[in-house]
Parts: sequence; structure tokens; C-alpha cells
Amino acid sequence: MATLYTDVIPSTQELEQAHTRSSGLTGGGQIRMIRSTYTTTTGTDETSGDVIKIANIPVGAVVLPHLSWFYHEAVAGTAWNMSIGDSTDVDRYAKSIDLAATTGVRPFIVIDYDSTLGGDVAAFPDAVFTPLTVTEATRTVIATLGTITAPVASKDIVFCIAYHAQV
Repeated sequence: MATLYTDVIPSTQELEQAHTRSSGLTGGGQIRMIRSTYTTTTGTDETSGDVIKIANIPVGAVVLPHLSWFYHEAVAGTAWNMSIGDSTDVDRYAKSIDLAATTGVRPFIVIDYDSTLGGDVAAFPDAVFTPLTVTEATRTVIATLGTITAPVASKDIVFCIAYHAQV
């Protein structure tokens, strides 16, 4: 039976020595959260293509979309969706999340069971498979609004962005 290795334990390294080879961004550091709130405008003028600036992440950190989420009130009568990313990739962290007319908690990574395909169908954002070390150009996390129908004024969307930072 073969022994296989991940990218944090090279095949030439013994398991007992693994902790000495891992970088802080793959095997250590701290997970931190930034919490921010957006309140829909009183004029209900949010529209497709608008951008909500959510938070600034420290340069050198890595955003963890699989640990990030948001809570929202009923922000729209029939439709409200958005993607979450940065200025260079608008859906780097979350692809087309539908808030619709209900209140709820939504993870950035949405997994739905699709019986026609016989399993889970996921809208995995790019950062899941290709984590990005945040730079000055990508440090501002944004939500880009998609389809919005009948937005409701004075409703909150509370974002919790998880990121990994070396210490």
C-alpha cells in the first residue's frame, strides 16, 4: 500500500518533523473574523451592478470563504442576489448568493442537494481551490449586487468574514 502526501508534508519528510516545514499560512497562524453591517438605503435605490464595500482585510492574510457567512433581514420583495469578492475578481469568495425575501443566515459557499443530479451541487468560489494571499489591490472585500427586485429600505445585512493571518 502506498503512502501519499499533501502539499504541506513533502514525501522526503518524516511525519514527526512535519510541524517544522509548514508555513504559517498552511499550518499555523490565527483565524480572525471581521464583522460589518450594511443597511439598505431609505430610498431603496440599490440596483444591479452596485458594489457594497464590506471590509478591509490585512495584507498578507488569506480569506476563508468556507468559514465566512452573513445574516440578512428580508431585503427584497422577490429577488436580491450578490457575489462576494474583491476588485480583481468579484466572485472570488462567493458566487451569486440569493437572499430573496426571507430572513436567514447564509454561508459564502452554498451547497444544495439536487435530486436530478443525484447529489450535492456546489457553487464553489475560486478562493476555495486557489487561496489568495491578500495584497493591497485585493484587500477590500466587496459584494457586487446582481438581480434586485422590489428592495426593502432599512434592512440589515451583517457580514462575518473569516481570514487566516500569520502571527
